[in-house]
Amino acid sequence: MKSRWQSEIEKGVEQLDDEVRRRKGVSTVDPVADGIAYATSEIKTRLRELMAPGRELSPAEWGAEQDPPVTEQAVRNWIRAGALDARPGPRGSLILAGATRRRAEKKSA
Repeated sequence: MKSRWQSEIEKGVEQLDDEVRRRKGVSTVDPVADGIAYATSEIKTRLRELMAPGRELSPAEWGAEQDPPVTEQAVRNWIRAGALDARPGPRGSLILAGATRRRAEKKSA
């Protein structure tokens, strides 16, 4: 599942790619279009690196990537309750970037 910030970045990059195509349609020699194309390729590369499988996040980072964002304390509570998988890290818990929270099962009376 894509996070809100990832969707926004991809939308912005797509708009810049459209601008490059528009400018190149006017003139094939356009240093501004070349610069935009280079910048968007760098953004796409960095985004792929950030979303690579196996990337681990702190509770604060994981919470900030959620839509809507959640607090670091809420993430820590979910980890303690077993609703979110994490592993111990050198300075706290680490969560895989693609991890999802499990909803608590309702207890029957």
